[in-house]
Amino acid sequence: MPYTDQKKPIVFLYVALLVLGCTAVGRAQRVQDTLAGSRIVIAGHQDSSAEGTIELKVYPWYFERRNDVDAIIYDTTTVHGNYRFAVPAPNEYCYVSLFFKDRGDKFTPVYQYLVAAGDSVFISSKGAQFAFSGRGAAAMQCQYEAGLMNYNALTRQEIGDLQPYVGTYWFTQTVARKTDAFYAQKLAVIGRYRDSLPARMYRQLVVDCNGQKLLSRFNGYDMILSLVRDSANLATTSRYYRDSFLHTDYALYPPELMVASRTYADALAAKIILDIKLRLNHYGQLTRQPALADYCAYIRAHYTGLLRQKLLTICFIRYFEGTAQDLAVLQQYAPLVHQAYFRTILQQLQQAKLAGKPAFPFELTDTAGNTVTLRQFKNKALVMAFWFRGCPSCYHLEEYMQPVREHYRNNPDVVFISVNVDEDRQEWLAGLHDGIYSGKEEINVYTGGRGVNHPLPRFYQYQSMPQLLIIDRQHRVVSARPGAPANKDLQAAFIQLVDKGLHASP
Repeated sequence: MPYTDQKKPIVFLYVALLVLGCTAVGRAQRVQDTLAGSRIVIAGHQDSSAEGTIELKVYPWYFERRNDVDAIIYDTTTVHGNYRFAVPAPNEYCYVSLFFKDRGDKFTPVYQYLVAAGDSVFISSKGAQFAFSGRGAAAMQCQYEAGLMNYNALTRQEIGDLQPYVGTYWFTQTVARKTDAFYAQKLAVIGRYRDSLPARMYRQLVVDCNGQKLLSRFNGYDMILSLVRDSANLATTSRYYRDSFLHTDYALYPPELMVASRTYADALAAKIILDIKLRLNHYGQLTRQPALADYCAYIRAHYTGLLRQKLLTICFIRYFEGTAQDLAVLQQYAPLVHQAYFRTILQQLQQAKLAGKPAFPFELTDTAGNTVTLRQFKNKALVMAFWFRGCPSCYHLEEYMQPVREHYRNNPDVVFISVNVDEDRQEWLAGLHDGIYSGKEEINVYTGGRGVNHPLPRFYQYQSMPQLLIIDRQHRVVSARPGAPANKDLQAAFIQLVDKGLHASP
């Protein structure tokens, strides 16, 4: 065979790679050309002729616990009920939120909607009803209809009734069926718009919806795992979790869709947390609290590319407290994060670490209606527990904290404060009566109906409950996420942190 014939496969391979490379470069160039000077236009008319303020938030990359930090915010005033935004498109696809501030922050016609560069949508509002027209209107209408669906989750009464069965196969199946049925209906809504949407938009909305489903499922399993008290139910829960997700489609989407999604990377992060907790679980008890280094090592071993970079960023957002150990982990893994926006977040986290920083100067209300402030506890170390009634993971909060309080029973320099984040005051009072969330020895306070939107939990980025906070005698943060003292070893570690707060020097 002639020499040239032997080289034909190599030549063909070279040409194929060259074509693929040119295609990739060409697409990247087209994206840049699309974004160059491209804008997102959102205009509309609200049914009130009075002037008001409209706020548009644009998220170049969406991170669940930094949505207020990372958003690019634009404001305008309505004129005879009309408003218009024309803003630069930060990416080919991004998320936006629209708030009618004069009607309260809760009046939101568009909340974290996916839009494309070049979209120009007009929103007509009449009461609480909205209609969309223009380029990109079908995508907004689709998301609006899907957003109207209410998740038929377990009620508090159902959670209470089912508590004796937590960790059983039947309980796990019950929760999973409800979750899957809800998101199947939501996917059906998106499916009706398939022919009306650009292919990439449709696929991204599907990925977002499945990301929400998986996030709900993984968080549900995490909750169940926290309530499992024996090895038999632990084995059942672990087996069902692994059978359900080990070979499912959670990792089968193209990486660029998972990275761009506002939910999917968070779902994968929840899965990582659950995997590590299962590894550290021994007969229904954690042998130790998972550490930031555990999450980062897992991500490096199982993921690559931009998805790995986003997952690392998510874990640092959630768990970085600025301790010496955390700083060492950040220095070790930061070189793996090349994307400029993600690297900026890591730099901000390092500069704004909570540990050692002044605690938030809170003002809360106790059961008698008196104001409780940080200033009142001069030269006192504080241990604060955050919860809401019906929170399944909060059921054992009082049980976990009681030995710690007993340890400091005769020490007046340690103050325990129980912070409720219910939006209904009666729920808070009923929760105190339940006796499973806080103890009588604690100072019980309430966030005044603002829930997790109160400045105190927002300062510490507390979105899920329960949360624990330790503040030293100089009113500096010792730890904003010390982990629950769920067994003797974890109690010892928790007490060590409180002692650190007790012995803090000016």
